[in-house]
Amino acid sequence: MVSYPSFSVDQILSNPNAVNPWLLEAKPFTQKRELPSVAAIYFVLRADELLYIGSSINLRKRWNGSGHRISQLIVDRHLENEIQITWLRCQGNQRLYLQNMEMALIRGLDPLLNKAFKKPKDK
Repeated sequence: MVSYPSFSVDQILSNPNAVNPWLLEAKPFTQKRELPSVAAIYFVLRADELLYIGSSINLRKRWNGSGHRISQLIVDRHLENEIQITWLRCQGNQRLYLQNMEMALIRGLDPLLNKAFKKPKDK
């Protein structure tokens, strides 16, 4: 059985650069229906590019439901065979912890598409 790295909330918040998305559990985008039903921070990779970081209480539902803009972009651009989804399992399903870890990882790892999909704040 393969052993994947694990991180505490404190480790991620204090040193997000310690997380290497290429060393985590992974599935090709074409196998997204086989993603586990777990709370997770997920990473969208294309070769050596980190495209996107997100979080979900249920990884499988997030990727197989409707309305996921990254998933639609992948299909629209015909990139299905080039994309890997990797994830870091999170204990429990505390949405606030997931969001805090996601934001720390986005700031630390600077994925290409998170800026493009950032929702504008109300003034």
